[in-house]
Amino acid sequence: MLAELGLAKILAACGGLAGGVAMLAGMSGGAQLAVSAGTVNAGGTICAYAGPSTPQAASKGVNLSASQTANAKVILDTAKKMGLPQRAAIIGIATALQESDLKNTVIGDHGQAFGLFQQHPAHGWGTKKQVTDPRYAARAFFSRLKKINGWRDKPLTAVAQSIQRSASPDAYAKHEQRAGTIVSALGAASTVKKADARLSAKLKQDIHLAASLNPPRADLISGIKKEPAV
Repeated sequence: MLAELGLAKILAACGGLAGGVAMLAGMSGGAQLAVSAGTVNAGGTICAYAGPSTPQAASKGVNLSASQTANAKVILDTAKKMGLPQRAAIIGIATALQESDLKNTVIGDHGQAFGLFQQHPAHGWGTKKQVTDPRYAARAFFSRLKKINGWRDKPLTAVAQSIQRSASPDAYAKHEQRAGTIVSALGAASTVKKADARLSAKLKQDIHLAASLNPPRADLISGIKKEPAV
């Protein structure tokens, strides 16, 4: 019976058959399913109920800190919200890698440029407070990108330079490959997160159903022992 519900698989997969007491609380109708049999891993069971953790795929292989990863994700998400293709996000992240190494605290140009894109308040980018807000900075960058005629067909460094007006106009090209890798990693992490959410919902549904049936303790232990880990 429990194998059909999937609960045995949940318990086995999330922690194996170790000693402990499992308590699944907060279920529908206030029901609780408690097992004190020396065979169920409490941490694993609670982990299954809460849902699996999301892998830190976004920074894998690209040597980004947590804050750099978060800033890159802001740039990617902003591009998506503005209806821009992945190519725009790659241009934005490559530009930010050159200007600030994706670190929002950078101050450049003798104290006149700030934030991820080193935007100048004196040049119409906004106030210092605004340009040091990653979301505002990304929107401002992409707003200017959209005004460049034929930007989709131009080299990345040419598009970035049209926006940034850098003293090193070709500097952005060296970041293109890494920016593409970052965008791919962020996209993969987003896909995994969505899959995790669906799995978490299914696990909770199975646990709610099992708890509502209030199975005998002996049946629960028997179901767990017979069910292989997944």
